[in-house]
Amino acid sequence: MIFDLEKGSINENYSYETINKLYPPASYQDILAPFKEPLDGLKSDKYLEISHFFSPYFNRLLDFFNEGYFLSDDPFVSGLVYLQSVLNKKNLNVLNFKFNGKKLDLQGFAEKFDFVFSRLGVSFQDLYAHLAKFISYLSVGGILAFIIPSFWFFREDLTDIEKEILAYAKRNDKKWLFVEPIENAIRDAGAEIVSFQKINERQKLSRVEISYLSSMDKLFNADLQNNIAILETIDIPKTDLDIPLSALVVRKKSKTITKDNLFSF
Repeated sequence: MIFDLEKGSINENYSYETINKLYPPASYQDILAPFKEPLDGLKSDKYLEISHFFSPYFNRLLDFFNEGYFLSDDPFVSGLVYLQSVLNKKNLNVLNFKFNGKKLDLQGFAEKFDFVFSRLGVSFQDLYAHLAKFISYLSVGGILAFIIPSFWFFREDLTDIEKEILAYAKRNDKKWLFVEPIENAIRDAGAEIVSFQKINERQKLSRVEISYLSSMDKLFNADLQNNIAILETIDIPKTDLDIPLSALVVRKKSKTITKDNLFSF
């Protein structure tokens, strides 16, 4: 058993004290620093965080916003975040939905949020597949801010580990060879890029974490299954991968009325 809110029992691996040691509040006090300028003057009513992995950031985000929502495609993560929000006495709405098809058409989410945020919580494939849907959750003028691995889009001045990961991805997955510019998807979704650049942050990730995030399914499954035949052919370390980060900041534009969409609002 992980936790039982009614009976009050909890696995010590997921206790308030243990989680706070793993994710010290001081380590994410400046979680919004890369977005300070676009967030100035932004309405601070509701925000949505999207993440496949556990996130403690609600503790900081709820200092700025009146109401918070957390969306994950992993039921364990959803439960753990909900538990931690209760233990931290934070009022957080937690949802679990698979990131596919109509299940992302969450009732009442259209233009609901002033801020949509993710820090290493959305995979490369899901970013492209569902970016338009994520943008649709923004109110007009709202901000979407995603922190992602830099090598996904910035291919100059790569570190050695970035070069190795990118080389592996291109050898083993066609999605890395034929990538549509992200600007096109943003424009088609009725938004505009506020900023898209490398930031002065890095994150230590395991090989299984970066392979999941980067949608390198073959490597991800090989790690889970301990497939030696595949793992012996790569030079990507198993742990402590120091990954440079970038920030994508997008603003939802107001709708322009034309003869084609006059009756579609």
